[in-house]
Amino acid sequence: MSIDLNAFNKFFIDYQQRFVHSACTYVHDEAVAEDFVVESMMYYWENKDRLSADTNIPAYVLTTIKHKCICAINKSIRMLLTK
Repeated sequence: MSIDLNAFNKFFIDYQQRFVHSACTYVHDEAVAEDFVVESMMYYWENKDRLSADTNIPAYVLTTIKHKCICAINKSIRMLLTK
């Protein structure tokens, strides 16, 4: 288990800033982007046993981040339209 955790920590360190930068291109708020990255990384970690062995993990996490960003944008638009 500690080997998995060490691998996850290395993955997090290696990709965090890239993922935050990518999320910022959608939400234009670094704090929100950082939250989405951490949430997406945790989602991956909690569900890693369900993924197939050949899953491209960075792409999987980035897709999760993108989905969170798009949902947040859509929520903001809906809130603006209902005012």
